[in-house]
Amino acid sequence: MGSFKKSITIALGVAAGAAITAFAVSKSGQKEIKRLGERTAELRESLIDNVAKDLTKIKRVSKEFI
Repeated sequence: MGSFKKSITIALGVAAGAAITAFAVSKSGQKEIKRLGERTAELRESLIDNVAKDLTKIKRVSKEFI
């Protein structure tokens, strides 16, 4: 019986460790996804600004040729 209790204790310890690890990984994953979303929003805004500037330049240059 002592060996069985020891095996159960080890199994429960491993399961608890796995659960804690999974929780930590999921939390860090959520933070990473949030950070990537924020970075994507920054890049989108930068792209929109750059395209708007380029279109303004094109419009200005095209007026010079017309």
